[in-house]
Amino acid sequence: MGRAGLAQVVHSLTDPRFGACFDNADWMDIAKPVVALGGDWPAALALAAMSSIWCPDIDDAVGQLHVQSGRDLGELPTLGFWSAVCGLVARSSRLRATRTTSSRNS
Repeated sequence: MGRAGLAQVVHSLTDPRFGACFDNADWMDIAKPVVALGGDWPAALALAAMSSIWCPDIDDAVGQLHVQSGRDLGELPTLGFWSAVCGLVARSSRLRATRTTSSRNS
């Protein structure tokens, strides 16, 4: 996934209309793989580095991440929140199935 594709997923997950779907610990856990995949937006770095779910800056960082990732969408359309969630679940399931099949064939 390129940076624009990552931005597309992150932008949809940080849609403020669906913020109640994730709690503070979720955002901290989501930010770590985002950064590992090259999402070096300042807000993602801040979320990944937070050590406490009681940090009042989490909501602000999520809002900033929405704006920052939106700048990197390029020509890609924005995804709906649930489209991104379903896509991630499907991809995760496919990768798990592929990994299971690969380990059986080894």
